[in-house]
Amino acid sequence: MVNSNLKQNEEIIFSDEATLIIRKLVSEYNLESIEEKMFSEMVQAKTFKEREEIFEKLPGRQIAKTVKEVAQDKVSSKDLVPILKQRLNIPEEMAKKLAEALEKKVLILAQKILKEEVPPTEKIISSEKPTPQIEAESLPPVQEKPLPQKKDIYREDIE
Repeated sequence: MVNSNLKQNEEIIFSDEATLIIRKLVSEYNLESIEEKMFSEMVQAKTFKEREEIFEKLPGRQIAKTVKEVAQDKVSSKDLVPILKQRLNIPEEMAKKLAEALEKKVLILAQKILKEEVPPTEKIISSEKPTPQIEAESLPPVQEKPLPQKKDIYREDIE
């Protein structure tokens, strides 16, 4: 394991193309049959939590999770093969080929972006003096002018 080199205000994102590539790799490495079995398990699951646990174990999700961990420097690219082998329960040779494909096709699409920092709304520090409150009684009453009536072109005139 490697400590993350990301700064606190940085985040890793992947383009939509990365998702499509992962889907193709799942198909190419015959992991679809595993997904189909897991989807049928999801249908039979009784609680949302059970469905969610099964969903997180889907090969596509596991691949995406692993790729993101490598991009975030939480996992070294050297550890990619054994992690894929363990998470997907696949032979080492297949894990090597999948790792190579992921490095060439998906990891290059990773982008570091800065998270937008939202200033805290509770504590607003201002260097200006507070504006004095004006009481409503000291203001003159507001006179409302009637709005001019427009001719309604959708209705007939009443005479």
